[in-house]
Amino acid sequence: MSEAHLSAGDLPRQHIHTHPVDAVELATDSPVIGGHVESVDVSSGADLFSESQAVIEEHFHDPDFDVSELARRLNVSVSHLHRVFSANGTTPRREIERYRLEVVERRLAEIRTFEKIVDEAGFTSVRHYNAAAARFLARRSARMG
Repeated sequence: MSEAHLSAGDLPRQHIHTHPVDAVELATDSPVIGGHVESVDVSSGADLFSESQAVIEEHFHDPDFDVSELARRLNVSVSHLHRVFSANGTTPRREIERYRLEVVERRLAEIRTFEKIVDEAGFTSVRHYNAAAARFLARRSARMG
């Protein structure tokens, strides 16, 4: 995984209490006109690729976010977007998937094994945990029954 690309999940979330239109402008850096988010106009290929990365980072978690939506938000055609990404050795779909895969990989790395959790709880082994859990459940059953 590339350390150069951080996702929204890498940053602490802050709750900002603003008017909904202001919140959309803050989240997208795009002006809201008539209740609709206006597209970003990016002209050069390098700028477009860079802006694409920012838009992908902001929206990759949305299952409906796709290449067409990315192009719409950037105010460019899908074919132009593909040309710019091709010049950078990738495709828009691959980049969206890369962001999604990085989140899954990061979350999987955070998952601890049952043995690790038992150890962190202070049990010397899973067997000792199982014995303690069985005793606890037996006592609870005896009180309820």
